[in-house]
Amino acid sequence: MTALPPSNAPDRADISESAASAYARDAAALARSREMAQEWRWQSQGGNERAIWAELRNSGFPPFQTQIDLGHIAFKCTCPSRIQPCKHGVGLLLLFVKNATFFQQNSPAEPDWVTAWIEKRLQKRQKTTEIAPETDEKKSQKQADDKQKRTDERVALVASGMDELEKLLLDLTRTGLLHLPEKTAVLEQAATRLIDAKSPALATRVRRFAQLPQQAEWHQEAIAELGQLWLIVQAFRQMEHLPENVQEDVKTQIGWTYKRAELLQLPDAASKPEHWLVAAQSINEADGLVEIRSWLLGLSSGQTALQLDYFHISQSVEVTFKPGELVHGSVVYYPSNAPQRAIFLAEPHNIYIPPPDLMDLQALADFKALRERYAAFISLNPWATGLMCVTNQVRLAQNSGQWALMDENDHVLLLSELWEERLRLHCLALTGGHPARFVLLYEKQKATPLGLIIDNQYYLLA
Repeated sequence: MTALPPSNAPDRADISESAASAYARDAAALARSREMAQEWRWQSQGGNERAIWAELRNSGFPPFQTQIDLGHIAFKCTCPSRIQPCKHGVGLLLLFVKNATFFQQNSPAEPDWVTAWIEKRLQKRQKTTEIAPETDEKKSQKQADDKQKRTDERVALVASGMDELEKLLLDLTRTGLLHLPEKTAVLEQAATRLIDAKSPALATRVRRFAQLPQQAEWHQEAIAELGQLWLIVQAFRQMEHLPENVQEDVKTQIGWTYKRAELLQLPDAASKPEHWLVAAQSINEADGLVEIRSWLLGLSSGQTALQLDYFHISQSVEVTFKPGELVHGSVVYYPSNAPQRAIFLAEPHNIYIPPPDLMDLQALADFKALRERYAAFISLNPWATGLMCVTNQVRLAQNSGQWALMDENDHVLLLSELWEERLRLHCLALTGGHPARFVLLYEKQKATPLGLIIDNQYYLLA
């Protein structure tokens, strides 16, 4: 374990080589990072109890300035890479683990570019835990009135978009979905009008519906999606008669969003602090945005959470935590009849101590219990993206010539087509075909294995 003495930062964890290596996206990225973890590559290095920094020699060009926040592990580098941490950041952390005294040789004062970044991060963490002070009654009433006026104006715009979408869906039902491939341009126009009608999430859903004929065997999924779109339209029509949490789910499908400060002010917003396993993480680009989707599993409560982070494609993407990591913190769920999406109350702490016994996690006994839980989940929110759960004594096996998961009762669970063959081979290598404890994402009657728990270790499968 490596530390910079003296350290009086109570929220800073000592870092092992394995923990530092985990910040690399994959084996190839780790290899490139190890090449950076050499003293001769760096200059003007330094460190204190809250950060380390150095400049990477850059062959005649201005050096890259690389820095790491040690209080809540985070990276920043002036290199062109959009995804952080880059190889320079991970390389510098690996060098720190290998030789902390290297950062004490010159003992320079903290540079302005380090101070500015660290202070900005400290202010951001303080703001996330602060609740806005109460305003006087008159100002508060004016804010409420202005908000209601904006809401009423938006509802009117959304209603006009719903009228047009309803007519289009009725037309598709009357003419038949076999004509869906011919309706691409019409659906694209409808999506554009939905954007104008302040319904961005619904517009995205219509665009994806228009693209379904590009897939093989698209007809069944198109029928299901047509039903989902129709349900959104009719739910909006009946909004005032729906329970409050169901209204929130309808608003989410339309594109209503919450600001962070609004979430924190909700009654009983935050969960109890606990350890969270980052069970899986994906990074996708679409419509000029980078989406980071992180599935979290509470080790004490057994709760699951989905954190979504969005960045414009031109921004530098900073990943807060990595798949397979353990982090500690409290989450705040977005209002829903079946809460799933969440954010951390404050930036979570990385954990480098031996984890709790992962075998103590609550697990479903078999696939019958999984389907029953999923049915209950979907009955609460029919537009939910999927259910993450832990299943006990499941094995990967062939069934009628196809790979599938089987429980102790030989009940079969089909695998998602998106689960790659290389991951299946990795799973077989880990389990040897024997039953094991799986972490799964279940949706549309198919499963995507996210990870395996073997001998109190978590192995990524996604």
